[in-house]
Amino acid sequence: MYNQGFFVFKEDNIQSQFPDLIMTFDMENMIPVPSASIREGMRVAVILVDQHHLQLSTTMKNEVLLQEIYEVIKAVL
Repeated sequence: MYNQGFFVFKEDNIQSQFPDLIMTFDMENMIPVPSASIREGMRVAVILVDQHHLQLSTTMKNEVLLQEIYEVIKAVL
């Protein structure tokens, strides 16, 4: 995962990105775990729900609002 759940990569390809729902679970304790708490050696499951299956606010797709954060993310990638 990258940047608190904005993107999920698999073999250098983007598999999911915000506003898709990206969830991480601690496989040992079967509880949600924030990406910032994931440590090397942990067994985690990543569950993805495509945005088309979610009821999202119109602001979640407002490119004007999201443009600044996308520019920052592109610079890091």
